[in-house]
Amino acid sequence: MLITPTSIRYDQMLAEDVVRMTLDGTVLEGRREPSSEWRMHAVIYEKLDFVLSVFHTHSPYATAFASNRKDIPYILIGMSPFPSGKLTCSRFEKPGSNIRLRSQADRKLTVSRKAPVGKLS
Repeated sequence: MLITPTSIRYDQMLAEDVVRMTLDGTVLEGRREPSSEWRMHAVIYEKLDFVLSVFHTHSPYATAFASNRKDIPYILIGMSPFPSGKLTCSRFEKPGSNIRLRSQADRKLTVSRKAPVGKLS
């Protein structure tokens, strides 16, 4: 998988800073340390075989929804690809924790193969 490195601002990150690694944490390419969130990405790839990419954000609004265990409602036309009418947030986990897709939101994600998968927190 490809993942951004830890502790580098996005506005200063270069393409060569991205880390290529296996799902067990072995770095294959890259001179930087991978994000502490790599385990969360790896678990999603391992448990949900239909997922081809994982994007997550720590934007203030997404963090507010996720930390309050709220899904993001469908309010913008750009959200029309979300068949359930909302973007389901995973349970908040501390950065670097080894999640097991055990929360209610995560179980819902395994049911619908058409639903976008993401951890927004």
